[in-house]
Amino acid sequence: MSLVSRPAGVRTAYSRELEVVRAIAALLVFSRHIAGRYVGIDLEQGSPGFFYSFALGGQTGVTLFFVLSAFLLAPPFFEKGRTSVSRFFARRFLRLWPLYAFAILVATAWNAEGWNGWGAGLAYLVYGQSFWSFVTPLEPFSSVWWSLSTEVQFYLVLSFCGLIGAQRFGSKILAALLVLYAASYLVFIQTDFGMTDLASLLSVRVSLFGRGWSFIIGALAAFLYRRYGRVWRERLAQIAWLKNGGGEGLIILILTAIGLILMKVETIGTWPAEIAWHAWHIPESALWSAFIIALLVLPLRSRALWVNRPLEAFGMVSYSFYVWHLPIIVGVGSALGISSADPGSGGSAVLAAAIGLSFAGSLALSGLTYRFIERPFLLRKERIAS
Repeated sequence: MSLVSRPAGVRTAYSRELEVVRAIAALLVFSRHIAGRYVGIDLEQGSPGFFYSFALGGQTGVTLFFVLSAFLLAPPFFEKGRTSVSRFFARRFLRLWPLYAFAILVATAWNAEGWNGWGAGLAYLVYGQSFWSFVTPLEPFSSVWWSLSTEVQFYLVLSFCGLIGAQRFGSKILAALLVLYAASYLVFIQTDFGMTDLASLLSVRVSLFGRGWSFIIGALAAFLYRRYGRVWRERLAQIAWLKNGGGEGLIILILTAIGLILMKVETIGTWPAEIAWHAWHIPESALWSAFIIALLVLPLRSRALWVNRPLEAFGMVSYSFYVWHLPIIVGVGSALGISSADPGSGGSAVLAAAIGLSFAGSLALSGLTYRFIERPFLLRKERIAS
């Protein structure tokens, strides 16, 4: 079977473009950890610059993952009676949990000091990282697990919304809940609900409550695409300036706008910006949604550059890559003598080797765990109707 003919676990139509979006998100997250641990930056000299902001601001890759998740998973819930909640959770469980549980086992074994240390991973099995003060860090593995918890929270709320929406006045109830959420979010970013503990504040801000707009905007983008996507594609294909490079120009414009936002974020600092300017995730999510739709509907002369087999194949293993890349980066850096306290200390040749080895090692391990852990469960997922 061709690696990119159709990923295991996909029952419905397969989109090459969306697999590429998944790859782009994973590459952005990888660049974030490479930039932070290997390169570093002196922010006392001002803005980190446009292109380096994209690398250092790779947490935007997580936002892209969230937007894409809603874009893919929300549509079946738009129509009453189309989705079984039990089958939905069965498919989500088979998609995420087996690899995640294996990663917890590896991380626990790596960090355990005697038999007492093995209990540290138990809270993660039920996504206890939703509350940072309740879990013991299992570094360097657990630093990226917060997003998996937020993703699972989205599944729960999406299912709840699907059940409510199926009721007689469901749409009105959901509209009222959305208004309530928007009002609560506005109050929170202005007052923090009186919370003073930094860990608790960050826990809320990276939870579904804090990052909910990424999912809402992604779901709205999916609704618009399902309703108008075919019409947009046909009409845009008739516009000469779009066919002659204008489509690429629009995508570059979208990415430029994201880069300008990231420049401001990285001037503040990623985590300080989560406290001081959390609402930046709203325009960021809207722009990534626009990027996804643009990739799907615009007539691109350079489509082979954006949508190609290597990126598709990478998108297929992107979940494994996301899980393993940070431990590999840390391990390679340690082996080559690059100090996390002094990024850039190894010299350009060592840094280039570290980046290459980190990517190759992460990709190789991802291929193995996709083949032997993810794929067997994805084939079981494929048998369950969506």
